[in-house]
Amino acid sequence: MSPFKPYWRAVSSPSGPNSWVFFVVAQIAGRHRPVAVVSSVGDIQPEESIQGYPLAACCRRIVTIFSDPSNHIAIHAELALAAGYYVKPNGQEYIPEPVELPDFHRLRTTITEHRRPWDRTSVREFPFIQACLLQGVGFDPQTGRTQPVRPEPLATVYRDNSIEWGMVIVDITQLKAVRYGIVGFAVSKAKFIPSLEVERRPFSMGAMGPGVAEPGELRVMDETRPRRTMSAAEYMSRFDYEASAIGNAIEKPAHTPLVDTAALTLVWTQFLLIAASTR
Repeated sequence: MSPFKPYWRAVSSPSGPNSWVFFVVAQIAGRHRPVAVVSSVGDIQPEESIQGYPLAACCRRIVTIFSDPSNHIAIHAELALAAGYYVKPNGQEYIPEPVELPDFHRLRTTITEHRRPWDRTSVREFPFIQACLLQGVGFDPQTGRTQPVRPEPLATVYRDNSIEWGMVIVDITQLKAVRYGIVGFAVSKAKFIPSLEVERRPFSMGAMGPGVAEPGELRVMDETRPRRTMSAAEYMSRFDYEASAIGNAIEKPAHTPLVDTAALTLVWTQFLLIAASTR
C-alpha cells in the first residue's frame, strides 16, 4: 500500500472567479504587450458580479468594439505610439515592474474595501484603446446594466493562485481577426486532510447536505493550472452557469479564435517567471 499523501478536500461546491481583470494586448517589437488593462471587482452578492452569462456577454462586447472598422484608425495610431513606449530609441526594451492586483477575499472583504478610488490625475498611455475596453466591460446596452470598472496600470499581472481573480485577454494584433481567451480556476471551501485518520472521520451534516457545515478555507482547487485559455462556451460549461433568455452571448465568441499562448507571457505571472529565467 502506498503511503498516505496529505491533501485538501473540498467541502463546498466549486465556483468560478468573483472578480476579473481584462487585458488588451498587441504584438509590439516581438512580444505581446499590454496596451489597456481594466478590472471589475465582484460584489459580495454573486448576481451583482460579472459571473457566468454577464462575463460571456462582456467578451462579446469587447470583441465587437475592437473589430469595428470605425475604431481602427484611432487604434492603429495608438499601437504605433505603443512601439515607441515599449522600445526606446536606443533599442532598449521597457518591461516595467509587475503590479499585483488587490488580494481580496470574497468572504471577508467588505464593500468599502471593494470600492477602490479612481486615479484622477494620471493620463492613460493609450486612451482610446482604454476607453474601448472600459465601455466593453462596464456597460451592457442590451440590458442597461453597468458594472464597476477601474483602469489598472499596464504592468498589472494575473496570478493563478488567487481565490478572487480571473482573467480575460484580448489580442488586437490583427484587428480584422481579434482573438480572446478566458482564464479562471475553480475555488472551493476546503479542509486540509493531514492523515488517514482524519480522512476517515465522517462529514459533518449541515442543512444543505454532508460537508456543508465543515470548517474550511477558500482555495484554488486545481493543483495543475494549464497555460491555456477557455472560450466563453467552455467557461459557461465548466462552472455550470445558465444561459440567459435575453440573448446568446456566446454566439459571436464561438466564431472568434482563442489567443495564442504567446499572448499570455507578460500578463500571467507563471509565464513571467519562465520568461525571466530564459533571459
